[in-house]
Amino acid sequence: MIGYPLLKLRIAAAHLLFPIASQNIDIAALGYPKTGNTWFSMQLRKLLIGHYGLDDDRLKNIIPESIRELLTHRNSVVPTIFVTHNAPYFHKEHANQMKLNHKPFEGKKVIILIREPKDTLVSLFMHGRHREEWYKKDISQFVFDSTYGIEKYVQYYKQIARDLPLFESYLVVRYEDFHE
Repeated sequence: MIGYPLLKLRIAAAHLLFPIASQNIDIAALGYPKTGNTWFSMQLRKLLIGHYGLDDDRLKNIIPESIRELLTHRNSVVPTIFVTHNAPYFHKEHANQMKLNHKPFEGKKVIILIREPKDTLVSLFMHGRHREEWYKKDISQFVFDSTYGIEKYVQYYKQIARDLPLFESYLVVRYEDFHE
């Protein structure tokens, strides 16, 4: 586990470098945690490899997974797609403090990943309580928690809706539809 000061430094550096790195993005996929970002990313990789006739060994590096990778990512064949929560202070901000910056995606195509809120919150609770153990209370407290609960989920998508005019175009992908 990275020490807290080092983690804060990495978040700050990433926050400063992201506007530069975002210039390499052709398409951004934005989704609240546990709305299927990782699963969507994997399916997208498989789709792109098949569509462009690439070798399976390209599966890992076809979509950059970090700002560091995004800074150096150059691919003339496949569009650069960046899948992100775009919420660097997710564990620190309450719903009323969250200020998402979508300016780096201005003029870009955006995919908005969304999932049934109940399922999203249960998945996030299970992740925080049992997998990473950063949440200690019960599920009913989690749902109304200002840092993790329904209010923050709604606020996240309200801020995306507010910024829709920034994007060249957007597509909403529901987890449930994609799963089907």
